[in-house]
Amino acid sequence: MLDPLTATLWTARTATGLYAAFLLQQAWRSNRLHNPGDGRVLWSAACAANLVHVATAVLWFHGGSQRAAWEHTARRTAEVVGVATGLGLVVNYVFAALWTVDVVGNRSGRETTAPAPLRRCYHSCVQVFAAFMYFQAAVVFASAPLRNCSLGLLAAGAMVRFVRSRYDRSASSERL
Repeated sequence: MLDPLTATLWTARTATGLYAAFLLQQAWRSNRLHNPGDGRVLWSAACAANLVHVATAVLWFHGGSQRAAWEHTARRTAEVVGVATGLGLVVNYVFAALWTVDVVGNRSGRETTAPAPLRRCYHSCVQVFAAFMYFQAAVVFASAPLRNCSLGLLAAGAMVRFVRSRYDRSASSERL
């Protein structure tokens, strides 16, 4: 049986891996951040894994205590950035809620009364928030091996995006 720390770490790693796979898929598929298309499966799976991580962390690792979760967050933040604050816990909860709303909105299949530009703007804001959160988790607060792996994935994603944009430009100029 897994101990609470191991379970919490692996749920975070699973969510991070799914999110990284989503980003690499989107980078390869060209400019799809405003309309995730097939990426919805990875986007939704990453969100679900993140929710499992949040639940595992609070309910199992911190024994269901918000105070223990707040204090742990404050300790880790002080270790990394020198400021003892638990506000990162609130930011995590807000992020989980916004991401869930985005997934439910994209997966519901119902037409919404919100105009398409507003939906795209909301999705883009959630994307930026997700990138910020995962950078914090996978680079700023990560151990050295995970940080190096994450930076390698970021470089790979940037390279894929660059190669794809060059391919798209050459293909569009050939059509002219």
